[in-house]
Amino acid sequence: MKYFCWPLFLTLVICFSSFAARFAVLAGNSEAGDSYESLKYVNNDLQEFQSILNDYCGFKKQNIIMLHNSSPKELLQSISSFQEKWDSASEEHLFLFYYSGHATHDSLLMGEKRLAMTDLKRRLDQVPGTIRIAILDACQSGGFTRTKGGKLAEPFLFKEDGKVKGQVILYSSSANEHSQESDYYRNSIFTFHFLNALRGCADLSQDGKITLNEAYHYSYNHTIASTVKSSVGIQHPGYQFKIQGEGDIILADLNIRTQGIILEEGVAGPVTILDKNRTIVADLTKEAGSRFMIALNPGTYQVVNRSGSSKRLAAVTIKEKKTHSIRPAHFRHVKPTRSTAKGDRQTNLVFSLIGLFGYQFTDFAPLVDDLNHAFGNYSTFGISPRFYFPMGLYRPSMSAELLFANGIYTRFGAAYMWDSDKDTYFSSKANPFDNNLYSYSLTTETDLALTAVEIGSGYRFTSGLLKDISFHAGLTFMYIDFVCSSTFSDQLYNVVQSGKQKETGTLVLPFLAVAYEYSLSPFTHIGTEIRYKYQDSAETIDKNSPTPFTYDFGGFDMSLMIRVPFIHNTLRK
Repeated sequence: MKYFCWPLFLTLVICFSSFAARFAVLAGNSEAGDSYESLKYVNNDLQEFQSILNDYCGFKKQNIIMLHNSSPKELLQSISSFQEKWDSASEEHLFLFYYSGHATHDSLLMGEKRLAMTDLKRRLDQVPGTIRIAILDACQSGGFTRTKGGKLAEPFLFKEDGKVKGQVILYSSSANEHSQESDYYRNSIFTFHFLNALRGCADLSQDGKITLNEAYHYSYNHTIASTVKSSVGIQHPGYQFKIQGEGDIILADLNIRTQGIILEEGVAGPVTILDKNRTIVADLTKEAGSRFMIALNPGTYQVVNRSGSSKRLAAVTIKEKKTHSIRPAHFRHVKPTRSTAKGDRQTNLVFSLIGLFGYQFTDFAPLVDDLNHAFGNYSTFGISPRFYFPMGLYRPSMSAELLFANGIYTRFGAAYMWDSDKDTYFSSKANPFDNNLYSYSLTTETDLALTAVEIGSGYRFTSGLLKDISFHAGLTFMYIDFVCSSTFSDQLYNVVQSGKQKETGTLVLPFLAVAYEYSLSPFTHIGTEIRYKYQDSAETIDKNSPTPFTYDFGGFDMSLMIRVPFIHNTLRK
């Protein structure tokens, strides 16, 4: 788990019945100079926040500006870019500003540059509108509100008269605490739980609308629970609000888009929903008798339900503007996996089994030349054997892979290839003593068996243009078992003569490979792999052989693959 510094203060007042126009600037910076660790999930925070605002909070896409790794000047200009729309608006409107990244007690850290908090606050104060929303996701957020009435406190309650104006500030941690991001959630922890709440996990009233009280209640409890065992320390969210009137505030309305999963009354206990990339998109504890809708984008999901040591799994595909109900009958029991507590920074060790079936293009010309040369002087009764090998061999293999959370993996594998060829050559000759015609035959048989043991490491991309492509390098230890035998039969003298030459040995070949795989589900990936093995020249493996043969196994092979990953263990760091 990482931590990143300065406030998360949420000035969140969103009432669907009061504001016809909504505007948002979502900004984040992953870097803050050499003295700060790079943040991994800032872009995830921004992308998912934008999706929630657009889908369920009434923000139009053209009214949302996204900035990733921008400068202070670009950020301030983006806030001002809506000025013309604000000036021409005849109705009340709402403005939301969100920032995720590093900060100090007085500045946002934006790469090598700084934006003073006083400059940001001054610019936000100039934004017209009934409600202004500011969201800063970073450490020590309680320091922003501590002298202004902020409370490290459990959830507050509003009366429901609907007459609310002003601002509410929610912050993720106290003035002396770190806000944290998690490899488990692939988000900052407080933001993950807050967005999780807006998806429907916090809908205690089960009316499809998420109020401020419900969202804060959910994110407060889950943030503490997720960080209680963290080596960084517990996060204690808090709040400050300045409002006119008394009324609960609607943050999200799931009824505007009926798309997602409905957890029916019979489903109870901890429920985790993962997308096809095994990213957690929802995490909640459901009580029996309640009925929840979790808003999700179209796609394939795994719904995991736990009860003690028991773990059950249901697969579901969500289509556009459709809901899918999940009942106890839809689950199947699976073996639970070991993991650390939520909220810790983790390095997931994913153990995978990989089956490949491919074709290895191999140049057998050196071996064929040696065989033809060895039998070149054989011309008894006009018999002249010739040898042949295919251009390549089929290559079934099995591998075991250990994948780390940062995309680096180590792979061990074994493959087996073989070829067998048997030919019989005939001739005949008249015996001058009895004038009868007698036949002769020569049978040659070659058996080649190749056992390859491989070890290598690589990197698999999980985002960007190279997503799902992996590159790896390693060594192939090729064990060769070759047998060449011949049998000569003479009908005249009724003689049968046999001979055999056997060679065994090992070659070590370095290789490079590139692979692409497609995820059918979190538990099944299919793809293709191209591999190149380097061998400088054909080599002799058995110098004690009476007629040493040479072998060249360099070149390409192509394989179809199926990878089945299993979460094997997780480690704290």
